[in-house]
Amino acid sequence: MNKKIAHIIVFFIFSLPIIVIFNTQQIIDAAENKDFEQALKTAPKGLHWDNASFSIADFKQAAINRYGKAPSPDDSLNLTNNAKIFDVDPTDPESTSVIEMTNAGHQTGAVWSNMNNENYFDISKDQIASMWLYLGTINHNEPGDGMAFVLQNDKNKNNSIALTADGIPVNGESLGVWGADWIHNDDNQDRLTKAITSSAIQNSWALEFDTFIDKEEANSSTKEGRSFDYDPFKTLEKHIAGGYPALKDTYKFVSYYPHYFTMNHTNYQAVPDLAGTITKEKDGTISDVINRWRHVTISWSHENNQLTYAYNDKDPNTSKPITGSQRITSTFNIDPKNFGLTDGNTKLYWGFTGSTGNYSENNLLIFESIPSYVDAQATTSIYNDSTSTAVPDGGSVDALDDLTYNYTLTYKGWNKTWSQIKAKMKIPKNITFTSGEVIYSNGDKEELPTEIFKNATDSIDYQLKETLKTGNNSAIIQLHGHANAPSNNLKATVPSAHAHFAGDNLITDTDTDSFTIIPRTITLDSETSNPIEINKNQDVDIPAKISFHGSNSITPDLSKLSVYQKLNNQSMPTKVNITINSNGEFVLHLDKSQLNQFSTTISFYAKDDTNTTKNLGETNTISRTIQIGGSVFFSEISNNVSFSPINSVNDKQLITRSGNWHVKVTDTREKGSGWIVYAKASKLIDNSKHYLNGDIVYRSDSNDILHDLQESTNIAQHIKQDDNDQNTDITLWTPQNGILLETNSENNSGLYKGTISWSLIDSIDQKK
Repeated sequence: MNKKIAHIIVFFIFSLPIIVIFNTQQIIDAAENKDFEQALKTAPKGLHWDNASFSIADFKQAAINRYGKAPSPDDSLNLTNNAKIFDVDPTDPESTSVIEMTNAGHQTGAVWSNMNNENYFDISKDQIASMWLYLGTINHNEPGDGMAFVLQNDKNKNNSIALTADGIPVNGESLGVWGADWIHNDDNQDRLTKAITSSAIQNSWALEFDTFIDKEEANSSTKEGRSFDYDPFKTLEKHIAGGYPALKDTYKFVSYYPHYFTMNHTNYQAVPDLAGTITKEKDGTISDVINRWRHVTISWSHENNQLTYAYNDKDPNTSKPITGSQRITSTFNIDPKNFGLTDGNTKLYWGFTGSTGNYSENNLLIFESIPSYVDAQATTSIYNDSTSTAVPDGGSVDALDDLTYNYTLTYKGWNKTWSQIKAKMKIPKNITFTSGEVIYSNGDKEELPTEIFKNATDSIDYQLKETLKTGNNSAIIQLHGHANAPSNNLKATVPSAHAHFAGDNLITDTDTDSFTIIPRTITLDSETSNPIEINKNQDVDIPAKISFHGSNSITPDLSKLSVYQKLNNQSMPTKVNITINSNGEFVLHLDKSQLNQFSTTISFYAKDDTNTTKNLGETNTISRTIQIGGSVFFSEISNNVSFSPINSVNDKQLITRSGNWHVKVTDTREKGSGWIVYAKASKLIDNSKHYLNGDIVYRSDSNDILHDLQESTNIAQHIKQDDNDQNTDITLWTPQNGILLETNSENNSGLYKGTISWSLIDSIDQKK
């Protein structure tokens, strides 16, 4: 059975009198933070998730949990978690979600995974987290201080933050995770060491992205430590490094008075442009800053307890991988005992902390993958259909060889499914794609619309209709086409091409292999579709054209060439008695008696087997499949439909459709063929992410029960009574039947949107 799916967008307006209440909030004026505006304008596409996925730490509760009391108010210290979670475009239900950690001086922020929503880091399994970081200088001022990726098993759980003994969140060089070096007038080294380690996030490991070089000795007047990076024997830079915030070996006590600590950085990597490319004048003032998003991939190997990060490993504009010296990577050996896990527990909280001191920056985060949500992989392969062989990286094909590019998406598991996958596959140079399909591991198959290939100039863009999950864990997108014939009769390179796959719970990328096209003196082409669909008892004509690509100024007489064909599993090709004109044009004719009952495959090529035309060799081979019996397909689906606007509703009220709804099925098959149309609808949601208190329903007539379209529902079915082509509009409903909207009395006013998915099933088992 074949299954074809389409989507339409549903709009519904619900209007009621509304009172708008505005609350004031202390924020930095946008005019004073143009870098923040620029960051949002250039933000790469990332995951959209609700606030239940992550928790903004409660610093007051953290102090109570650790010390049994809340900190005393102090206007000079920031007791507020400055982290915020918002969408780049609040009006778009699928907009990229952003975490803002800091945007002004003396701030501290912390955001943690929500274990109650199955968001965690399991060190007994391989894990991958990928994200975009933005550490942006504000208004040409010095940046500071940065952010840290943290794994932790602190008793404060998702309220964890570095806290002084007074319960004050630690800002500045601490980045909200390292200990507080705020006591400088005590001569007891053990007491000072205990103070700094106990103030850090406990049972943790941190990877810091440090944008401020803390190279000063102790500042006893402000009590703020600024010495973690101090080393008179090294050139100091903004950097990436790791360590255990709550272990004493992380810190080095300096006995000079006032006393202070430096940090023992593990796998220190200098990154001068970590907070953007900064240009300074001779007097040290900043004259220009170029800030940008940077991609980070963090991988955990459970077999050897190693964590590896790759910084700046993907281009924010193209999503293509970055290699060479611009890409920074390092691997850490992690001791799980330092997490203090007990009773066989292997799950950690993970998240980010950040802080500022006298200097500030825009610290922003966008996630592409969440470790415990979805683990999936995208791979590619290329197959030469003309030779029935794989095309390896660095291999070669002949001009006009038929090729299939395979993009395989493999779902490996975890706690959520992977759906709404939007594929963007760049068209490789010197390749032409003409058709494609998606094949799922559950046996379903969907054809890519022909319009995609007709209108494509740079990429093939398509959204998969099905969800990848356990039981349907893979999808292979197959793009069919051919290698273009080089115009100069020289070898041509097909470079690697990028492919991007963005779904609801994961965004990932892959690249195709590169190979060479070997030119031919003569090539063969046919503009016929593949497959070729015909009715029963019909002959088939396949027009084709031979082209000469030699360097001679005079084109040889192509009519003297021969055509060879091979039907189905025929072992050897046979020469065909056919007429070729001098321009190389001919029509390959197949009598209906040569065709199988349902499907026939044919391959053919032209060859100079007489040497009378200067030994031109042979062309590429063209393959076609001939399908008998016509086809069934959606010939029209309204892209946007709506329900009638209303001002008030009663409980369980049915709302009628508004405007033109059209879903048409065309069937060119033989008598007795059958089809079924199913519909499935999503919940309706407004721009504020409020779901409509009601459902899209269906009933066949006014006496029928209401069927909730959140479940796939049979909307129409039909069996052909003759062999004529048939066009059926299944939406010829009355106001009392068909698809309707059932609402309840309590709803917010606004414009609600959703999606109806239509599935057309070729119901072969209904034939009589």
